[in-house]
Amino acid sequence: HKKCMFSTVLMSVQRQGDDALWVIRRPEQLQQLQRRAYERAAPPKGSVIAVRFWREAAGGDASTDARNVRHGQLEDISAGGMRIKVADPKDVSLDRTYRCVFTPRPGKPALVLDAVLRHREAVDQGRASLGFQFVGMEATPEGLRLLDRLVRIVNHFQRSNARDLQSG
Repeated sequence: HKKCMFSTVLMSVQRQGDDALWVIRRPEQLQQLQRRAYERAAPPKGSVIAVRFWREAAGGDASTDARNVRHGQLEDISAGGMRIKVADPKDVSLDRTYRCVFTPRPGKPALVLDAVLRHREAVDQGRASLGFQFVGMEATPEGLRLLDRLVRIVNHFQRSNARDLQSG
């Protein structure tokens, strides 16, 4: 499911009835293309970022009843959304809006965002990976500040992960 780009040389073209068989030289290099509007970054190695989320109640009021709050762990994040791993994926519905709360950097204020659940994938031992798309941020000055903060967080995660790769 990855999009890649490469360059090569056309060696020959052979006719086989109505079809053409193209022979190309094996590419020296393949480059994966970014298929998303925003780059993703995993949390820095060794950090565990807890995410709490719950479904928005009708009328826009968030239901914070403890029985409705779900818990997960951040797998990766971008300015456009995040992926979290949950132990029990029951009672989560695709295309529904959830209020998400997490603290991506210790000592910094928590982020409180609305997100639509776009993807759910079983991973192992009953756990699932949930893909959320952040919504409504570009509509208000506060939302734009949150978007700017998300970009800084993603950049911080990318730099931390690059340092880990260089030192490891």
